[in-house]
Amino acid sequence: MVEIPFIFNDRDKGDSKMNSRVQWLFVRRLAALGGARMTLGNLSRFGLVGLSGVAVDLLVFWWMQSLGTGLATAHCTSFLVATASNFALNYRWTFAREFDTEQAPLRRYGAFLVVALLALVLRGGIFAWLTGGLGAAAGIAILPAVAMTAVVNYLGSIFYVFPAQRRGSRPEIRWRIAALGLISCSLLLRWLYLGQAELIFDEMYYWTYTLHPALSYLDHPPLTAWLIALGTALGGDNAFGVRLPTLLLGPLALVFAYLYVRDLLDKTRGLIAAMLVAVVPAWFASGFLMTTDAALFSAWLAALYFLQRALLQRDAGAWLAVGASIGIGALSKYTIVSLAPAILIFILIHKPSRGWLLRWQPWAGGVISLAIFSPVLVWNARHDWASFTFQSSRRIVEDPGFNSHWVPIHGIVMLAPLAGLAALYLLGPVRRRLCPQPAARRFMLTMTLVPLSIIVFFATLTETRYHWVVPVWLGLLPLLAASVAPPQTRAGNVARQEEKPLIWLQTLWRPVLPMSLVLIGLSLHYVSLGLPGLGWREHRLGYLGWPEIARSVHELEIEIEQATGRRPIVAGMAKWGISSALAFHDVDQRRDNITARNLVGMSGSQWERWFDRDSDPSRPVLLVSHERKLIDESWLELALVELGPLQSRPVHRDGQVIQRLYFRIGAGFRTEMVRYPGHIP
Repeated sequence: MVEIPFIFNDRDKGDSKMNSRVQWLFVRRLAALGGARMTLGNLSRFGLVGLSGVAVDLLVFWWMQSLGTGLATAHCTSFLVATASNFALNYRWTFAREFDTEQAPLRRYGAFLVVALLALVLRGGIFAWLTGGLGAAAGIAILPAVAMTAVVNYLGSIFYVFPAQRRGSRPEIRWRIAALGLISCSLLLRWLYLGQAELIFDEMYYWTYTLHPALSYLDHPPLTAWLIALGTALGGDNAFGVRLPTLLLGPLALVFAYLYVRDLLDKTRGLIAAMLVAVVPAWFASGFLMTTDAALFSAWLAALYFLQRALLQRDAGAWLAVGASIGIGALSKYTIVSLAPAILIFILIHKPSRGWLLRWQPWAGGVISLAIFSPVLVWNARHDWASFTFQSSRRIVEDPGFNSHWVPIHGIVMLAPLAGLAALYLLGPVRRRLCPQPAARRFMLTMTLVPLSIIVFFATLTETRYHWVVPVWLGLLPLLAASVAPPQTRAGNVARQEEKPLIWLQTLWRPVLPMSLVLIGLSLHYVSLGLPGLGWREHRLGYLGWPEIARSVHELEIEIEQATGRRPIVAGMAKWGISSALAFHDVDQRRDNITARNLVGMSGSQWERWFDRDSDPSRPVLLVSHERKLIDESWLELALVELGPLQSRPVHRDGQVIQRLYFRIGAGFRTEMVRYPGHIP
């Protein structure tokens, strides 16, 4: 049997029937399969209602601006007033007699509120980008923001708030459209707030790596620093430049999530998996924040995709891509190496895969992985294997403890919390219902439980970080996607007793998925523009206010230099975060007098290697912190000369206190690098 494909040539005569009318009919039919009624009638009525809402929106916004209210208050209040009137008109006129009447009005209003809030945070991103990024006037920037709101509200209304009768719709199509909609909103949120949300400590720390180019670093491999260097070269030394690489890494993770689950299940579950990666908060953050998890996350998903191609579909060439994926991931963060023992264990327990041990492709993949990882090996060989020691024996010695019991809790918290609870539930017998293929189930469990077991073992010796488990649960992504919408449903609504938790889980997923994205958007809106009734406060986590703190520190530097005639050394009283924030926001951009708490004999991570040991110990010292911890302890007087009392200054933003700067001034520091009692490594 021979397959003969259709071959399409350019038209020689006549005109194509693919005109705007046919395209509009196609869009309408696609919407109908997804459960929406899209007509010129309801679109025009929605447009008229939208115009009335725009008028209400702009009038309320400009009126509140004239009263002197803040941007956030005016923006949110005008939006909510306009959308409330829109809902009433759409319910009574635009979609009257078109939508499914079985849904209760209160529940429908809840769906409307979710769509409205999602439109609000997207609109806020456009508003923040235009006002904060491009410097546009608020009265002008509100216009394109309102246009975005209209598009999101219409699509949300026809598919989610006022869906048509379900007779002609197909559940698979509905899920695909819902997944594509949430993925699109997630990507828009990332891109709009990319340069508006302040950098976190980790991002500023990895940015300081770029000031000291190297093959690798003490506490992390170099890929994140290399990507940030590229991003800042293109976008500047600002939040947008630092996060610029995530414009590629974030979508890349979604693509590999889709491919991984599509091959193990089907296309619909693949899109749902990409949606989960887009909206689960910890997974969203991995594609938004430029930390070591950004490249690791994409590489981990790529490794899972190519591994199942090699082990389950017998694709020999995929082994080379597996090696490249793990090598790139290890160049970002060492934890991806835990997939190596998982691969070996799966080969041993899966009889059809044992033959790979005698073929050259897996070993060639290993060579590729080592070649990509070689800069880290070279750097460690030149520095007495300092990085490997730092991440293993030194961590255990400096911070011993037992916290294995926290590892599953970390998973629940980081996956916030429905996805975490669902992941634990899917380790049980229900996985057979969602994935009938034994080899695929065994693959998912092995690629999840082996890395998780390594973290649990490590947690018996030292404290583990809560975010370590975030990529580990990606191995169960196909089962998680199937728990949202199983590939096969039983006839009718009657389920066996053991399937009832799965039905409850599916019921919970439906409101949680859009609400998760709404909460992410509100958080981004708050840190960029603020929210009504939630004014800036003293943030004990130290996230906000570092541009203002850096200006206050610069003022103190000038005061000390005027009083002593010498420029002080500035030491942030944290392992690396405070110093990195001060360096990133340094007013004079000299940065050569900034270090961390290594100055007083405590662990300062990479700052220990950046500090000039030949610095004059008689130079004045300015200790800086955003909290009282450590900086007010008496043993500091043993490390510094003539250490002064603890002082503080409020730091303001928009007329409100956002942080409090704590500082102490000393006449010099002692050269004996002794660890003092009570320190926190």
